[in-house]
Amino acid sequence: MSFDDALSATASALDRSSQPNGGHPARAVDGASAIAATAPAPTGSFHPLDYPLAMAAPLRLTQTADWRPHIPFAFALVEMLRPRSVVELGVSGGDSFCAICQAVEQLKLPTTCVAIDPGTDNAHTGHVDELAFDDISSYVRERYAAFATLWRMTFDAAADEVEDGSIDLLLLNGAPTSEAAEAARHDFDVWLSKLSPRGVVLLHGASDQQASGDVHRLWDEISQRYPSCAFLWGHGLGVAAVGAEPPQPLLNFFAAMRSDPNVARYFQILGERVLRMSQEDALTAAHAQVAAQGDEIRRLRDTAAALETRASVYVGEVARLTAENAQLTRQRATFDGQLQSLDGQLRSLRASRVYRASRIMAWPLKQARRVVGKARRWKRQTSARRERRADF
Repeated sequence: MSFDDALSATASALDRSSQPNGGHPARAVDGASAIAATAPAPTGSFHPLDYPLAMAAPLRLTQTADWRPHIPFAFALVEMLRPRSVVELGVSGGDSFCAICQAVEQLKLPTTCVAIDPGTDNAHTGHVDELAFDDISSYVRERYAAFATLWRMTFDAAADEVEDGSIDLLLLNGAPTSEAAEAARHDFDVWLSKLSPRGVVLLHGASDQQASGDVHRLWDEISQRYPSCAFLWGHGLGVAAVGAEPPQPLLNFFAAMRSDPNVARYFQILGERVLRMSQEDALTAAHAQVAAQGDEIRRLRDTAAALETRASVYVGEVARLTAENAQLTRQRATFDGQLQSLDGQLRSLRASRVYRASRIMAWPLKQARRVVGKARRWKRQTSARRERRADF
């Protein structure tokens, strides 16, 4: 089976729609294993079915899309190198580091993985803020705590903590600024001594010549000094075997990349599939968000309907009270009219001769009542004195 045949079989498997996992024919390694089971023994220096992990679905994808097209190759590279230690400088969205950890776990390798991020060091634009860093750290602790960790420190300070010649795979995340490009060059020079004889460097941003930075110039220098290859999509990913004893599977891969353009095309197809998967996941999340918003809208509508019902009750009560108030206002007006009439009659009565005469006639009566009252009081007092004398 030629590489072209394998590539056609892979593309056919990826495009096949009748899959039990719902439209992602290569969401698991089982799809690649099924192809490998029917294929003859591979021939040539590189065969895609020797590295079925490349067809695995990433378990974690963020909104940082730059690394997504290179995740299938990262899976295959871990399977080629089987590294003892992996270090990534600049966590960025965490897609690359989580992909490496996923490959290590699935292959059951005795690998130590470390991601280093300076946080506020703006010279390295792969840094993440505290919330994102905490999110990535939590994810790694939950899934890969046995072999993976994240360090919050500068790259230079971290280099002092790492033994020379101990790293098999080093990931450098370049960025499209001149300052970041200089930082990437500095990081490469500082960490070069940390790489083992089997050491391999991945440089992201290797083909981004449209950016203002010079990461692609750094890659040009690296690629001229060491066995290497580069993928041109997704801002470019350079792969260089900088150690004195590069793994033979990687050298075979470099030779295949030089001799057969379908090798790069194979990983490009897989990278495009990852992008489609992330877009479908984003679309699914968007649909779920829209559905949740629809539920919220329906809840708000029900609440509004209940409030309208209560409001109609209140409106009826207000109308009733308004009618009662109008009735009471009319009654008060009637009583006020009657009171004014009586007041007028009283004034007329007081102004009459009869009233005045009655008041004149009432004066002697009042005086008589006063005299009688005094007499009664004197009589009571006299009786009281007599009683006290009788007691003695």
